[in-house]
Amino acid sequence: MSKEEIKERQKKYQQDHQEEIKERQKKYQQDHQEEIKKYRQDHQEERNLNGHKYRQKVRSLVYDYTKTDWEETLEAFDNRCAYCGKKSKNLTKEHIVPVTKSGHFIKGNIIPACKSCNSSKGNRRMRFWYQKQEFFTIERYKKIVEWQEDEKQVMGQKHVQAGLFLKVV
Repeated sequence: MSKEEIKERQKKYQQDHQEEIKERQKKYQQDHQEEIKKYRQDHQEERNLNGHKYRQKVRSLVYDYTKTDWEETLEAFDNRCAYCGKKSKNLTKEHIVPVTKSGHFIKGNIIPACKSCNSSKGNRRMRFWYQKQEFFTIERYKKIVEWQEDEKQVMGQKHVQAGLFLKVV
């Protein structure tokens, strides 16, 4: 079996058993609180370094997003979470392509999301995460993809070259 096949198999397992994995992790954390606390204390320097690496990565990303962009984004999504459709005054800026996966701070990569959806998605790719949610609708998915497409037309080549945009399925 090739590395790619193994990776694909692992990815499929994780997707198919997401809830079981979460439960095992939660139980492990509860059962090993003291060990985890000690590990974190013993490895604080490494953890700080990882935070530094993350901040360096963020600094290398394109940051071309204004308050006006956010207001236009909220208006385009009717002040609703782009994923679940919940109307809220406390929507967060959600990166379609996560910052940890080189998702830039640009209008076509940021959509409004409620705190619940934003934290649930974490640093996963939107397409894979969203399609597994019970509130998934093809209409909202297409709206997100169209949002990226519309912005791709406006933003020009500098952002398109970064490979940030989803394909319509």
